[in-house]
Amino acid sequence: MREERYALSRDEEEEGLSGLATGIRGPADGLLGVLTVGGPTQRLDQHGGRHVLGPMKRAAAQIEAALRRGREAPAVFEVVARGG
Repeated sequence: MREERYALSRDEEEEGLSGLATGIRGPADGLLGVLTVGGPTQRLDQHGGRHVLGPMKRAAAQIEAALRRGREAPAVFEVVARGG
């Protein structure tokens, strides 16, 4: 999963609750934040969670691109809203 730039947490903190996450990197490629999706394990299992990964990684890439362009915070939030 590291090569694909995401992490999966399955039933670690609470039985039946899982999460997917991907990093948001800044202009110097340093980690600035994390975009996460959480939900019932049955919906975010290895197969079901795949439908979440693409949109989540695209949204993170859009945020990174906005940050690299030097946009201010409100524009970044607009990118997230459009990315769904």
